[in-house]
Amino acid sequence: MEHNQDSAPALPTSSPTRQRNTPVPPRSNVQTAVPPNLEAFLDYELMKRDLAPSSNEIQIRKQAFVLQAMRMRLTKSNSSAEKRRILREYISHDFLGISAGNDIILPLLQSGPHIVCEQLARFLNTVSSECTGREYLLQLTDGNELIPSLVNSMMSESRDSLYQQNLLGTLQKLSLRRSAQSTMNHMNVLQFLHHLLENSDSLSDYSCEYGTALFMNLCLRTQGRKQCLEHPPHTLEVLLGLLEIDSMQIQTYVNGALYSLLSEHEFRECAKEMRLDESLLYLQKTANEQVRGQINFVLEQMSAGDDEKQEDETASEDGDDEDEENDEEEHEAEEDFDELIPSLPKDSAGINVLLPYFNKRRAAAMAETQAPTNTAKASGGLAGANQHSTPPPINRNENVRQSVSQSIQQDLTRPKTPTSVRTSSPVKQTGNWSEETNVAQSMSKVDDSPAAAVGKKRPGNVPKNDVELREFNTGFTTRPKLPRTPLGDQ
Repeated sequence: MEHNQDSAPALPTSSPTRQRNTPVPPRSNVQTAVPPNLEAFLDYELMKRDLAPSSNEIQIRKQAFVLQAMRMRLTKSNSSAEKRRILREYISHDFLGISAGNDIILPLLQSGPHIVCEQLARFLNTVSSECTGREYLLQLTDGNELIPSLVNSMMSESRDSLYQQNLLGTLQKLSLRRSAQSTMNHMNVLQFLHHLLENSDSLSDYSCEYGTALFMNLCLRTQGRKQCLEHPPHTLEVLLGLLEIDSMQIQTYVNGALYSLLSEHEFRECAKEMRLDESLLYLQKTANEQVRGQINFVLEQMSAGDDEKQEDETASEDGDDEDEENDEEEHEAEEDFDELIPSLPKDSAGINVLLPYFNKRRAAAMAETQAPTNTAKASGGLAGANQHSTPPPINRNENVRQSVSQSIQQDLTRPKTPTSVRTSSPVKQTGNWSEETNVAQSMSKVDDSPAAAVGKKRPGNVPKNDVELREFNTGFTTRPKLPRTPLGDQ
């Protein structure tokens, strides 16, 4: 279903700039203090009923504001631990109705107004940034048609809109799971990505990066590689065009896709006929050390004979998901444009839109049950009661650390998610679209994200600290950390 209205106007032909002087519509409500542990005491059943498809204009705007507020509770959290706590509350209350087999996603994507669909896509993009979120979205329940719904909605959107970008970002993150890879390959998502990425000059950085990463993930599976073998010259042309983009992330994902595809005899023969090695050697002259190392691995794979089968060739078919939460990952401030839905005088926006769902009686009852303990702590009756008020850090699996030093052959059996030094946000676009769904800029910080540049020449991302350096300094041998969700209005 293609939406006729879009809150994100068409892409300009030159590098977009933020509309700094666009007036922000006045908010009708003063933000209220957030009740402690708000998410634990929300009436989620009432909220889900309110999110049912509606033709009432007031109800439609309310739905969009609810989804926006729920997402911003995650993206504006103070730490990764706080974000995950909030997400666990959402999941434990089955906010999207997936566990009960009565999800609210499919009806909204099929018939919801664009303003609601876009906010839903942004919310899903944020949820899928966490391991627990992906597990919730992809759980095996009757009637879970999430992936097909997202794929159909993405393919139906004919332009690189903010809506399509968030659907693409969601699918890329879900492609860390094998079940999602299988479904997407069955739906020929690679064919869509071929057409999307062959026009990389007109794509946002976000779509280019996440589209290339999804391309690589799907090529890890035999079914995905077989689809690329239907037209090997076209696949090579698309990937070589992407290699010319000055972006370490995009080049890494392209090299990963080439490495997987060159395990197929037919693709190696086509690559030799098209002199892929000459193109790679030419690009290698101007590449940085990490990309040069990646190209060397690709060249070795290209020269391998049919009798030199990779030991891990079928690992992507039989292996387990390697999708783990990084408990030691530092929480970084979200870099975004903070685009909000313009509020009308009668709108309830921000945290205020959630307050009607706050169950005061339940919160008060919970407070009463905790009162004796709190009183004892205040009077010092429990010695050392506060010593462990913060949960101890969770020890990460040592295998994760060891995987950093694994070879390219082992590493490329794992799906990847884009890792950027700076979070690439969906491009804010300009044009003549419906005034009602246009997002308003409410922050004045300078747009210096990679998404500010559109075209073939993209500034290379250079690691700026020790953590980032460790992610890039071993080429393919380092498993990138899962990035923050690069939404435009977190």
